[in-house]
Amino acid sequence: MLFLCARGSPTSGDVIPAARVPELSLIVVLHLLPGALGVAAYILLAGPVKEAGYPGLAAFLLAAGLVILPVELGILWLAHGRARATGETLIPYREPLPWHSWAWLVPVLLVAAILLSVIMATVDGIMGQGLSAWLPAWHAIGDGLQPLAGKPIDVVTFGFYSTSAWTITLGAYMFLNGVAEPIVEELYFRGWLLPRLGRLGRWAPLANVFLFSLYHFWLPAQLFSRLAAILPVAYAVRWRRNVYLGMVVHIALNSVAGLLVIAAIAPHL
Repeated sequence: MLFLCARGSPTSGDVIPAARVPELSLIVVLHLLPGALGVAAYILLAGPVKEAGYPGLAAFLLAAGLVILPVELGILWLAHGRARATGETLIPYREPLPWHSWAWLVPVLLVAAILLSVIMATVDGIMGQGLSAWLPAWHAIGDGLQPLAGKPIDVVTFGFYSTSAWTITLGAYMFLNGVAEPIVEELYFRGWLLPRLGRLGRWAPLANVFLFSLYHFWLPAQLFSRLAAILPVAYAVRWRRNVYLGMVVHIALNSVAGLLVIAAIAPHL
C-alpha cells in the first residue's frame, strides 16, 4: 500500500516544512478535482448504463471505480515520488494507537457520526433543494434508491430495473462505497491533504471536511449531514495522528448506511 511506502517517522503535529506545502489554492483544487472528474464521467456513462438496464447508481459506481479512485491513487503516487525525492513523509498520521483507544474511539465516533448526520438531515432537507437546483433533470444517482437521500423508496422507479441489475449494483455499491472508497478517501483526504493544511491550525480539520463534503458534487443535498458526520472523525485522526482510525470509522459508517439501503429495498427484489 502507498501509505507504507513513504519511510521515516511520523511528523509531530501537522508540521510539514513550509517549502514542501502546496499553495492553499492548489490544496483546494486537489480536494475538489477527483469529484469533478467523477461527475463528468457519470454524465458520459449515465445514458448508456441506463439503456443497458441498470440504474443511475450503477453508472456512478463505474465513474467512481474508473475515475475517482484511480485519480486519487494516481495523485498519491505522484506525491509519493516527490516525497521520496525530498525526504518528506507522505502520510504523517501513522502513529500507533493502543487497543483500548480503538475500543472506545471507534464506537463513539460511529455513533456520533450517525446521530449528527440524522440531526443535520433536517438542514439538508431545508437547503437541499437549492443546493441541487443546478443538477439537470436526468440526474438520478439514487435512481430508485431514495433511502440514499433519506426519503421513502420509490417502488415505481425501482421497478424499472430487473432484480439481477439491482443485485449486481448493490453488490458493487457495498464493495466500492462500503470498503474501497472509504480506504482511498481517508488516505487521500485525511492522510495526505489534512496535514498539509497545518497552517490553518485548529481549523484545518474543518476546512478539510468542508472541502471533502463539497467534493461530493453528485450528492450536494447531503452537504451538511456529511460535514457533521465526518468532522469528528477528522479531528480524531488529527488528534491521535492515525489515518487508520478514519478508515475504520468511515468503512463502518458507509457499511451501516449500505445495509440500511439494502434492508429497505430487499422486500421489493
